[in-house]
Amino acid sequence: MNRLTPFLFFAAGLSADVLSKEWALRTLPPPTLHAGGDFFALALHFNRGAAFSLLRSVPGAALLLSVAGVCLLAAMYRSLPAFRRSPAWGLLFAGAAGNMADRLLHGYVVDWFRAGPLHMNAADILLCAGGALLMLQMLREK
Repeated sequence: MNRLTPFLFFAAGLSADVLSKEWALRTLPPPTLHAGGDFFALALHFNRGAAFSLLRSVPGAALLLSVAGVCLLAAMYRSLPAFRRSPAWGLLFAGAAGNMADRLLHGYVVDWFRAGPLHMNAADILLCAGGALLMLQMLREK
């Protein structure tokens, strides 16, 4: 893969996340306490905590965890030179940057997709896909 691949994936992923959250804020109805209905649904949700709404009662904790996550990703990137051209890095950094930007701009993360009790957004999907891709590439290299 070429050196620009991770940057292209980062730009595409972050753009998709920002645009999808903007669409959700303009289009979906405000969050409700008891959003019943289908298991899978487009549903606006404001996550004031970290993953799975953990630490939502501790102001600033989720933002600090976001910053720590980006720092950890940067350290991993530096320590794994054999994988630096992987598109996984672009997906991981795009997901982390998308959710961190939400916390800085709004004080919460804008989620717009519900799967049962879980609420997520494009950034969450990018983080999962990037992590899975990087693990698969590392396992294949062994």
